[in-house]
Amino acid sequence: MKKVALVILLVCFLLLNACSPAASTPTQAPEVMLAVLEETDVDILIQELTLDPAEVAIHVGTTVTWFNMDAARHTVTANAGEFESPILLFSDTFSVTFDEPGEYLYSNKYHPDIKGRIVVVP
Repeated sequence: MKKVALVILLVCFLLLNACSPAASTPTQAPEVMLAVLEETDVDILIQELTLDPAEVAIHVGTTVTWFNMDAARHTVTANAGEFESPILLFSDTFSVTFDEPGEYLYSNKYHPDIKGRIVVVP
């Protein structure tokens, strides 16, 4: 009899726990907020196969310049086609002035793991 009561108690506990709002609501990672840079010119370094910084938030009218500090060749290519650099060799630069608000995702044709994001706010 004690075993039956214990089993019923355990089943009730599991059912209550499974039906609680915390158990049924998926956990979502918090959205990363970027501080909006106030500069009108922002530099991004391509070095050691990374971007520094990889993500920036800027105001409309800001010019972003990428500097290739690697011996490897690179490109800066917007995923949606808004901009594309020529091949950047060591010490080459590429600049874009962002005149429209939005999120601009980009990558590197030669090194697809190098990805960046520009967030443009009014």
